[in-house]
Amino acid sequence: YKYVQALSNAGYSVGYEDGTFRPNAALTREEMIGIKVGLDKGKRVQPDRSMMNYVWKFSDGDKVDERFTGYIYQDNYGGGKKGNNIQRAFGKIGTFKPTQPVLRSEAAATLWQVGSITAERALADKNY
Repeated sequence: YKYVQALSNAGYSVGYEDGTFRPNAALTREEMIGIKVGLDKGKRVQPDRSMMNYVWKFSDGDKVDERFTGYIYQDNYGGGKKGNNIQRAFGKIGTFKPTQPVLRSEAAATLWQVGSITAERALADKNY
């Protein structure tokens, strides 16, 4: 819990709009991308459904919660050498399935790279 509180104190969005944090709730695809892009960007991202739909063209883009549309849009530009989080976790998809719970393998693929550095490089770099 102290790590979640530290992220919250630093201005990262780590919970729900009502101020709660639900560690036992299933993490959905839209929530995971929202959290991860927020960590990568180091800031809150404004909602932008029209740009999300323009860039990703998901057949179910209208089902994405408005709060996450900007994060999903921004994920297209945060790829680094390993690609963006959505394609790294789910592959090349035409349907996003925003409320579907993520699998452990999808979460691991997303967390493989944080910001501009991969876990592999961070572990190998003694100065990082």
